[in-house]
Amino acid sequence: MSPEYPLERDQTLNGWLYAATQWGVFLCAPVLYVDVVHTSLCHQLGASRTVANLPTSARILTALAAAIVAWLIPHADKLRLVVAASYGILIPASLAVIAALLLPVGPGIQIAAVVIHGGVAGGAANVGWVFVCEIFARGVAPARRSVVVGLTYTIGPAFALVGSLFSQWILGSSNFGLNFPWNYAIVFATVVPSMATIAIAALRFRVPVVSSTEAREPLAQFLFGGVWRFLRERHFLLLVASHLLLVAAFSAIGNVNLLAKETMGKEPQEVAGYMNALRFLGKILGGFGLGLVMGRKGMRAAALAASLLTCVALGAPLFLRGPMYLSTFLVLGAAELASVYYFNYGMAASPAHLVKRNMSFITLLMAPAALAPAFLGAVADASGLLWSLAVAFVMSAIATCLCLPLPGRREGGY
Repeated sequence: MSPEYPLERDQTLNGWLYAATQWGVFLCAPVLYVDVVHTSLCHQLGASRTVANLPTSARILTALAAAIVAWLIPHADKLRLVVAASYGILIPASLAVIAALLLPVGPGIQIAAVVIHGGVAGGAANVGWVFVCEIFARGVAPARRSVVVGLTYTIGPAFALVGSLFSQWILGSSNFGLNFPWNYAIVFATVVPSMATIAIAALRFRVPVVSSTEAREPLAQFLFGGVWRFLRERHFLLLVASHLLLVAAFSAIGNVNLLAKETMGKEPQEVAGYMNALRFLGKILGGFGLGLVMGRKGMRAAALAASLLTCVALGAPLFLRGPMYLSTFLVLGAAELASVYYFNYGMAASPAHLVKRNMSFITLLMAPAALAPAFLGAVADASGLLWSLAVAFVMSAIATCLCLPLPGRREGGY
C-alpha cells in the first residue's frame, strides 16, 4: 500500500463514511435535489412556470461557492470541518422555509424563501461534495474506490426511494390534518435530523494531513488563471463542456413534473412522490448497472452510458401518455448518476493535491447552466412544455457527442 494513504482499517472507515454521507443526502433527496418538490411548491404558491424553475437555477448558480471555499481553505487539515459545516447549514435553511410556510406572510415571501433554499442547498451540496472528493482521494486507495462507489450508488438510491415514498404519503395525504402548507413543511423538516447526523459523521473521517507552506494565491489568479490552466487540458475541456450541457438539459426535470397535468390529467403535486420514487428506483438499477460498466470499461464508459440515458429520458416524454408517462422518471433516475461518473472521471484524472481544486472548477463551470431552468421555463410559457423538453433533448444529445472523444481505458484514460 502506498504510504500516502492511511491504514487499511482507516480506509475502510473512510469508505463507509463516504457512503453514509451520500446515503443521508439520498434520504433527503426530495428536498435537497431542488427540482420536483420545489417546482411543485412554487406552482402551488401561484408562481409561473418560469418562476417555479428559479430554485433549480439558484441551485446551479451557487456552484461558485465550491471554488471560493476551496480557495479560502486550501489545506487538508480542515476538510472534515468544512464537510460538517456544509451539510449543517442546510438545517437553518430548511427551517426558514418551514417558518415562511407556516407564518402569516404573503406568497411572494414564501416563494423567495423556497428560491433561497434552492441556492443554499446547491452551494452547500457542492462545497460538501468537493471536499468529500478530496477526502475520498486522500483517504481511500484507488484499488478500493470502485467498490465503494458501486456500493454507495446502488444502496444509496434505496434511501432516496424511502424518502420519496414518505414525501408522496405526506404531500398526497390529508390524514392527520396534513393539508397545505403543513404537508410541505413536514417534508422540509426531514432535512434537519439527517443533516445533523451527516455533520457529526463527517468529523470521523481519517485523513492523512500533508503539511504545506505554499502561500495561497490571489483569488482572481486562482479562479481565472487556474481555470485557464485547467481547461487547457483537452480532456478536462471536453469533460466540462459535456457536463455543463448535461446539467442544463437535466434541469428540465421540473417541466417533466409539470407536464403530468397534460399527459396524465393529474396535478403535479399529486404524483410528485411517485415520480421521485420511480426516479430513485431507477437510481438503484442505474447504480448497479453503471457500476458494472465502470468496473469493466472504466469511468468514461459509465459517464457516456449515463449521458445516453439522459437522451432517452428527455426524449420519452415527447411521446408517452397516461400511466406510462411515469416510467420517464425510472430512466431519469439512472441518468441522474451521470454527474457522479463525470466527477469521478475528473477525480481520477487529477493528482491528489489538485482534486479539490479541479472538482471545484468543474462545479464552478456548471454556473452557466443556472440559466437553463429559467430558460426552459420561459420556453414552456411561450411555446409549451413539450417544446422545452425538445430543447433539453437536443442539449443532452450534444453533451453525449462531446463525451465520446474523452480518453477511455484503452487510450490510457479512465
